[in-house]
Amino acid sequence: MKHRLFAALLPLTLCATVSAGPSNMQPGLWEITTETSMPGMPMKLPPQTMRHCYTAADLAQAQNAVPQGGDANCKIQDYQLNGNTATWTIECTGETTMHGTGTMTMTPTSYTGSMKSVMTHPGGSMEMTSSWRARRVGDCP
Repeated sequence: MKHRLFAALLPLTLCATVSAGPSNMQPGLWEITTETSMPGMPMKLPPQTMRHCYTAADLAQAQNAVPQGGDANCKIQDYQLNGNTATWTIECTGETTMHGTGTMTMTPTSYTGSMKSVMTHPGGSMEMTSSWRARRVGDCP
């Protein structure tokens, strides 16, 4: 059961990291590595690395660029930007609900961050911690 739930929820985590990016980041092609841990999983999950092109429009409004889980049912709340560090809470509704907190520290060419969340589904609840690191690798293709 945990494996199926994890498989269903992993895209939420990956989408979240792709969307992140307050405005002091430079537009361009970014390489993002995400590591996710879930207590009770029988094995350590391998890191996932992907590339994403951030445009100037993506980075224009910091609050609109923070992770929202890739789901229309997820809402960012309590967003704050202090210097180069953003913090927020996230609430997702639906059959599987999620609530959590996130933080991200960025420079023009890199960022690191993490999000701790609890997902509740018909079979129970599960904690998850995702951390990511990213770096600008060049211009968008």
